[in-house]
Amino acid sequence: QYPDKGELPYPDGTLVRQEGRPEMYLVYKGKKYWIETYDAFQKLKLSITKAITLKADAAAAYAMGGVITTPDDWSAVRSGKQLTIKPLLAIPSTPRQTTPPIVPTSAPIATATPPPSQQISSPLIRIGIFSSGNGDDVLVTANAPFTTVSTKTGEREYRAGETATIRWQDAGDTRFVSQSPGVIFTVPSYTLYNWNKSINFNMFRGTLELKYSQKSNKVWMVNELPFEEYIADLGEALNTDALEYQKAFSIASRSYALFHLQNGGKYGSNEVFHLNNTSSDQVYRGYAWEAYAPNLVAAAQATAGYVMKYNGKVARAVYSSDSGGTTNNACSYFRGEFCSADYGYLTGGVKDPEGTVRRDAASLSASHGVGMSATGARRLAELGKTYTEILMYYYLGVSIEKIY
Repeated sequence: QYPDKGELPYPDGTLVRQEGRPEMYLVYKGKKYWIETYDAFQKLKLSITKAITLKADAAAAYAMGGVITTPDDWSAVRSGKQLTIKPLLAIPSTPRQTTPPIVPTSAPIATATPPPSQQISSPLIRIGIFSSGNGDDVLVTANAPFTTVSTKTGEREYRAGETATIRWQDAGDTRFVSQSPGVIFTVPSYTLYNWNKSINFNMFRGTLELKYSQKSNKVWMVNELPFEEYIADLGEALNTDALEYQKAFSIASRSYALFHLQNGGKYGSNEVFHLNNTSSDQVYRGYAWEAYAPNLVAAAQATAGYVMKYNGKVARAVYSSDSGGTTNNACSYFRGEFCSADYGYLTGGVKDPEGTVRRDAASLSASHGVGMSATGARRLAELGKTYTEILMYYYLGVSIEKIY
């Protein structure tokens, strides 16, 4: 803040977002312009990792200049044209009830983008990484300057490479945040190695939060990050898998995660995270996974915003490593809510294609066999099936829709 000029705005073309909100804006002459569509975001060659996160009051200081739906809209802004100003949209608490058409298995993916009035923004998701004791020291560092914000000890600034040592019983709930675009946090006190211990998956995008959960009576390290970055960093498939299988997996995992996000998280709205990072939910490996499995990252980016729907709702796309030959009925296996009409796509009885390579008995015993069978889906990809055909083979009667 300068005495003679007040608080200066960011330079024209800066990508910004408000803390805790998913919408992305481009700054131009002191105003902010909402990038409404993912297509425009891609064609303008923007990167979510370069977005500067602003506090609510700082974001509010920028008047709303309009909505960018296409790259031409941004060109118009820079040429002085006035754009439409309209309210933002968020993920509805209850999905729209309109039933989308069922796409024939011979057709390519339903690529029609919903009109602006029906689009939603890519949200933020909170992932439980690990739990610790109240008196345990948790170490966090980053590749850029960052700040710790603690309920008991207030704020403290750290340089890039400097390590923060936080003990929850002394500091209370603590957030680790940075205004630097592309910041990567590392948690040296946490170890999650790959099979030969050559990589420790303890690096994360977004923000971190050490937070006590009254529901589970534990102190959790939570990673909050943009939804699509979470999908790109999932470790449920292999970098060597066929591309069509990788795309099918990305859409299934995106649908599964978004279902739980729209319904307050898998463990209820009173838990401090939406999903955890283990195979009980979805295996999440964080930033280091991107160099370890770049093909999976590319598959996630290629299908960004695509989900499966059934009865007008995002499908809870459970999947398994191996069905044993024929998929199980979700109602018979899980019971409870899976017996409602909303889960008609998980009635089971789908046979893996001929030539599917079965896994060992131990792996089969640990697999519930509901939804997409990974071994069967890989075989379908080998046979030349598209990711649309793979998904619609295992999830009966679903449609595939790009929602942002």
